[in-house]
Amino acid sequence: MEDLWTSFVKEFERKTPVSAKLFNRASHVLPGGNTRVTVFFKPYPIYAKRAQGSLITDVDGNERIDLINNFGPLILGHNHPRVVAAVKAQLENGEAFGSPTELEIKLAETICASSKCVERVVFCASGSEATLKAIRAARAFTGKKKVAKFEGVYNGSNDFVEVSVKPPAASLGSPESPNRVPDSVGIPDGVLDDILVLPWNDPVNAVKLINENKSELAAVIANPVGRINPPRNGFLEALRETTEKTGVLLVFDEVITGFRLARGGAQEYYGIKPDIAAYGKILGGGYPCGAMGASKEIMSMFDPTSSGQSPIPNPGTYNGHPVTLAAGLATLQELTDDVYSRLNSSGEYLRKKVQSIMNDFEIEGITSGVGSYNALVYFGINDDRSYRETCKSDKYLESVFSLGCINRGIFFLPGYCILSASLTQAEVNKTLDAMSEVLQLIASSEPKPAQPARIKQERKRSSAS
Repeated sequence: MEDLWTSFVKEFERKTPVSAKLFNRASHVLPGGNTRVTVFFKPYPIYAKRAQGSLITDVDGNERIDLINNFGPLILGHNHPRVVAAVKAQLENGEAFGSPTELEIKLAETICASSKCVERVVFCASGSEATLKAIRAARAFTGKKKVAKFEGVYNGSNDFVEVSVKPPAASLGSPESPNRVPDSVGIPDGVLDDILVLPWNDPVNAVKLINENKSELAAVIANPVGRINPPRNGFLEALRETTEKTGVLLVFDEVITGFRLARGGAQEYYGIKPDIAAYGKILGGGYPCGAMGASKEIMSMFDPTSSGQSPIPNPGTYNGHPVTLAAGLATLQELTDDVYSRLNSSGEYLRKKVQSIMNDFEIEGITSGVGSYNALVYFGINDDRSYRETCKSDKYLESVFSLGCINRGIFFLPGYCILSASLTQAEVNKTLDAMSEVLQLIASSEPKPAQPARIKQERKRSSAS
């Protein structure tokens, strides 16, 4: 009997022959046919043609409800008319200049007005650059070198935070003091010397490690929702209290959460004031953008007027790009309290309903997320407290679930289900119908999904034969 994954792959291949040809073509000029690892999935990625609102159409003409939204930036959905109009208006004036524009002042004013901690802002071209500049500012301001990050959390593509992002279970080390595991080859050993890895949602041991390293520790960088492992009551508060007492700066990586959970981001949503905040994604309205900000004192480290040359230079051809800023401003102007209420409610409703369907079919697993930002389903586990728990989930079933839904007109990938305000209740209902159908197929398949260990044994025996 054909297994469910093989059946879904065959169905996918029948529906996406043009994407298959493009992927084969890409493999001759891109490593593994890929230039952005997050968009790749097996058997091959879908190539997009166009999109509008909550719907995305691929090169084969398949239309799907988009539950990824470019991994977060498109909070209004695709091609929102006011964002498109703002971009067109700016293009008529010019796409880029070797001088500043009023737009950067307006967007900086908007960030400062929404944030608990930001009094001054610098722009860059990506969220990864924003976290890198935040770390550099913390080191410069404190005069200390070490930075603490959390196990299993992504904080951008730079050496200093590409540590213990997705460490293999065998490499984790003690839960009280996690190992420092480089995320790939090419990260110098010296980088590890200045990185401290903290356990997420474990206030006792996180506080202990901060206290033990306080004399060398410049900052703790935290994505306030972990790896979509929502913070337990009191965890962020414990971080804030400890960093204040020890003189360690608290950096919030708000690249995803900024302007998503609330207008003031995670700072507003959880009621925590960090020392530094890094932004991206939504801030650019669908265009490449990053920014970091903090108090006037910390941001003086970037001031080019202070002594003729700034302690931290901030060059960059695309810093404060006017088209990006126009799109970002138009997006933020649409994000009212009502929009946030609907977005967060939609995310909560989706998680609750999917969990109910899984319970009805007696599938072991847990839905996870906060507001409109979801990992959605972890199979075979019942605890989403930290990466140590969620890395035990059954990745095979996550892929089966995702591909089955893609075949039924719902586009999301394992670990990524990020909603937009353009999603209608009718589209949510259609999504739940498709997910219910796939989950029912999973529930009736062999081996049973409630026995993840058995599934792995079966797959191992199958691959060996």
